[in-house]
This record gives sequence, C-alpha cells and structure tokens, in this order.
Amino acid sequence: MRDYELSELAVVIPSRNRQKFLLRSITFWSKTNAVIYIVDGSKKAISTKKILNFSENIKYYHSRKNLSERMTFIASIIKEPFSCLVGDDEFLIPSSLKSCINYLKKNEDYVSCIGRSVAFGFNKKNKKIMGCLSYPEMESLNLSQKEPSERLKYHFKNYTPSQIFSVCKSKEWKIGMESLRVEFGFFAQMEMQFELTLSYSGKSLVIPELMLLRSLENDIIIDTEPGLTSGVGLDKFWRNKNFSIEKEKFLFHMIEILKKVSTQNHKKIKKDIVDGIVCFCEFHDEYLIRTKQIPKKRIFDPLKKLLPIKFKNFIKKLIRPEKVKGLNLSLDKTLDDLSKSSVRINREELDEIVLMIRKFHEG
Repeated sequence: MRDYELSELAVVIPSRNRQKFLLRSITFWSKTNAVIYIVDGSKKAISTKKILNFSENIKYYHSRKNLSERMTFIASIIKEPFSCLVGDDEFLIPSSLKSCINYLKKNEDYVSCIGRSVAFGFNKKNKKIMGCLSYPEMESLNLSQKEPSERLKYHFKNYTPSQIFSVCKSKEWKIGMESLRVEFGFFAQMEMQFELTLSYSGKSLVIPELMLLRSLENDIIIDTEPGLTSGVGLDKFWRNKNFSIEKEKFLFHMIEILKKVSTQNHKKIKKDIVDGIVCFCEFHDEYLIRTKQIPKKRIFDPLKKLLPIKFKNFIKKLIRPEKVKGLNLSLDKTLDDLSKSSVRINREELDEIVLMIRKFHEG
C-alpha cells in the first residue's frame, strides 16, 4: 500500500477503551506513509514496549480528556495540507484517499472530497464477513452551490454525513474541529458542527470510488460527556425551550467559527445557520415518518436514565442476542452490487483489509 503517496495526509483516529481494534488499525496504517495521529482516551495508555515498535508515521497521544478536547488538541498540531478522520475499528482505501487529494489539488473551490462507503461486520457463528451499502444517499452527491447559505440548506435538507470522514483541506478541517472548543448538550456534536462548518466553507464532492469501510463490530460509544449522550439530538436541542439559553450560546459560538471562513456579517451568518438547522429539523421529521420511527413515550424511560451505561449494555445483550445488525448479505455480494453501479473498487487493497479482518476474528 506504500505505492500511494500519502505523506501530505494527516489521518486522525480518536479511540477509547478499544485498544485491541486500535492496534489492528495501527498495523494497517503502518503499511502506508500517511501521517497517523492517534488520540487515545482509554483508561490506560498502550504499553511503552508496543509504542516503541510503532512505525515512524504513527503519532500516539494518550489523554483522558473529553473527545472535544482531544480533537481540538490534534487540530492544533497537524502540519499536513490535507486531513481526514476515521474510527479506530474502520478502514480507508489508500488509493481512494489519493484520488481525493488529487481532486482537491485541482479544484480550489472544493474543500472536501470522499468516496463511497460500505459497512461490515463479522458473523462469529458462520465465520463470514457480512456487509451492506452505507450512506446510499452519497451517490453522485456534489455540494456545488456557489453561495454558502444555499450549500448549507441543501446539505441539511438532504442530510447525510458526507464530510466528517472525508479528505479535507487542513485549513478548513482544523476550523471544523475548532468548533468543538465549546461543548453543547446534543448527540453527535462533532459530526453536526463539522458538517455545518465544512458545507459553509466550500464545495464538496463524493467520487465514484469505494473509500470508507464502516465497522459494525462494536456498539457506538455512548457516554455522559457532552456530544456523546444519546438522549437529545440536534432537532430536540433546537426546538426544546429548555435549551434556549444554550442555543443562543451555540449560535454565538458558531457565528465566530464561520467568520473564519466567510466575509459575511454577523447577522447574515446567524440567519444562514438558523435556516440550515431548520432544514435539518424538517429532514429529521421526514426521516422519522419515512422509516416509521416516530418516537413514543415509554413509561420506563425515566428509570433508564438512572442506570449505569455498563448495566444498560449488559441488559441489551440479555434481551438481544449477538447478531450482525442490518447485515443480510456477504461483504463480497455487497461489493459486487456496488461495482455494478459504476463504483471503482481497488480489489487488491480491499483483499488485504478483508484478510486482516478475518485474521483478527479467527485469531
């Protein structure tokens, strides 16, 4: 995989309490010349003995601070001209990363570029790697609107997270992560503020190449720190009067962030943010109706809030036996279907990743 020149790219990997998967990721990225920044929030750091054996392109930082603090720290030290984010249990295809870098170099008004995505998981019962198409809405997506306000409204009206895992020009990527400097009480704060910032900063494109392999091997990290609590999404945060003071602080903060990428005045930027979030709320309502996920009040919800997270996860495993959620096809069949829609897939690189996943689970 060192055939692809990626020394201009910073790959940022946040992690916490999943060091077995993180070490798999380190092994993968050691075969490239991309610069890898790891921000590990685990209770204990990886042993010094293992760290000394890391490849020279691996930069490992251990900190027990909140995710937002760890990400703003990394954003402050990156020197490479391009940056991207990836999960500690997930993979990016190096050749597609190079394609995105090349596109951004040739197109000054674009700040973000990403390829297509599939999700994968390992079925322990039949020892098969399963898969499904991830983010199908990304097909042919091109946020090419000239005006920042129009890009933001279009993106949030047709929302899919097309930028948080994309290759970005580092100037805009850093500003997007700088938005986390102030924490707010809604879920997926990093994703939502980053998507808002990048779509306002410049144009973005999804290229027809497989780039991202999203892992369903682990449960999503839910915690009590701001931005990782699952009870309140951006739509509830925006509409609930109990958050009115925090909402004003959010608007003030995001206006200051967007001033770094825009020449518009305070009033105009505020209007653009409000219009964009209103579009997201409308999208969220339509999504709930379309997928029949209209929330209902449940009598046990107040009690659930009092339970420790570890106990909740234990109960979930008792009630719902282990299965590969949402993955009904083999990864091979998923990839065959994707390639039929004219998406390029680097089979050599992919085979290397599949072999690594299989060895990881079969020991």
